[in-house]
Amino acid sequence: MGGIAGAIVGGAKDFRRPVPDGIPAQEAAKIELEAKSAGRYVVKVYWLSLLIIAIISAMVTVLEEKREALFLSLVVIGLGLPFGQLGASVLTLIYLNVFPHPRKADTLRRLGRITLFAFIGGLIGTGLMAAMIPLFK
Repeated sequence: MGGIAGAIVGGAKDFRRPVPDGIPAQEAAKIELEAKSAGRYVVKVYWLSLLIIAIISAMVTVLEEKREALFLSLVVIGLGLPFGQLGASVLTLIYLNVFPHPRKADTLRRLGRITLFAFIGGLIGTGLMAAMIPLFK
């Protein structure tokens, strides 16, 4: 859950660079609109990549284990989510290089933030789970 929370924060936070001084208002508005578009683009591609990875994981689990497929699919997705998020970041990176946005540097920066925040969130979540293990004994 920490990785998901981190990816949401990394994708939602808007860390655009300020528009340089001396640029006309109309040009500054255009730059701002393009930066917002780049951010939305990479967030959509990332979450779609993660959804595709989750669906493929569930389908493979169902094909392998027919009896308890739903429960096992949820367990596999839940425990493998950090690896799925890393895979989604790699797929998104490939996609952004094959179908680049006009502001490619902004999209790559946002993807880096999403990946970093997801990683940190995953570490925090893992740490919290590890800290709770003694409570269940």
